[in-house]
Amino acid sequence: MDPFEKFQRLFRAKMAFPTTNSPLFESLRNELPLTPHEQARAERGLSTEGRFAEVFSALPWAAMIHELGQRQLPPASKQFLQVPDYLAIIKPTGIHAESAVLVETKLVSGEKITLRLQDVQLTALEAYANIVGIPLVIGIFWERGHVWTIHTPDQFARRGKVAKIGQDRAFRHDLSIIFSESLVDIGAGWQRRTTYDPTAEGFHVRDPVRGYIVNDYLATTADKYVQLSEVESGIIDVMTPFTTVETYKVGQRQVVIAETPAPRVTKTSMIIEFVLERFDVFGEDSEPKKAFNTFVKLKVDAEVPTRPLLPEQTTVQVSRLFKQVFGFEWEDTE
Repeated sequence: MDPFEKFQRLFRAKMAFPTTNSPLFESLRNELPLTPHEQARAERGLSTEGRFAEVFSALPWAAMIHELGQRQLPPASKQFLQVPDYLAIIKPTGIHAESAVLVETKLVSGEKITLRLQDVQLTALEAYANIVGIPLVIGIFWERGHVWTIHTPDQFARRGKVAKIGQDRAFRHDLSIIFSESLVDIGAGWQRRTTYDPTAEGFHVRDPVRGYIVNDYLATTADKYVQLSEVESGIIDVMTPFTTVETYKVGQRQVVIAETPAPRVTKTSMIIEFVLERFDVFGEDSEPKKAFNTFVKLKVDAEVPTRPLLPEQTTVQVSRLFKQVFGFEWEDTE
């Protein structure tokens, strides 16, 4: 078996028992003929792959996301066929019947702003998709922006042995709408009123300087404050920065009034990703949907505006993908 396949199995076993510190894992890991750099890179990629399923399974149109076993026999088949990471079943509510999409996930780490793939790898993925008759998309996690985008292969620039896509183009031509991705519009002047207590008990969200959050309110329109739960406070933290405009004391407690300094946009999937990370619940099957449902409640209660995320331009494969998922072809919005 290929060393990377062995590492993949070992990594998944470790993720299934996250609190186990058995020396057996390290012993088996050390037996693999992989350098520490190769192991670290493989672990980052596998972590990203797993996060895709958890984040996007929370979105409304993801009926199922199924991890595909990627051990291929005979080994020589990898020269011209590659099995993607996932099979996703998508069911747009009231729009179209269920349809299947293959998903390969990729990580763009650090401050990099371009994903580069070997063209031979992308070709092998496309060949597999063509044989089984299911559209292929590439899910990219941009570590620099902490955001996922989704693309058809023909959205990549392919020259010579390299297929690549830059972050700016990826953001403008994102196809996450197939899972019911939304943009969240955050206005300037949203107000937040937060009460901190350094010695409070029974609370979990804590500022390292001010103490535990014991009360938190948000107003997206003038003076219409909505009380936030602890998870909703976490969602607001990851949605947008706030600038402090006033602080005052009530006994030992400190009240902070803050405002959003400027309009900005985020994505539903970004919020889910950050919440799962902040509360350290990746790997808990029920948590992604809980995070999404909490955001939906916040959106309704606080009147947070959202809108569909649509690509700026179509391609042949984008048009086919929309026909498959929605029952109609996509036309350019420009």
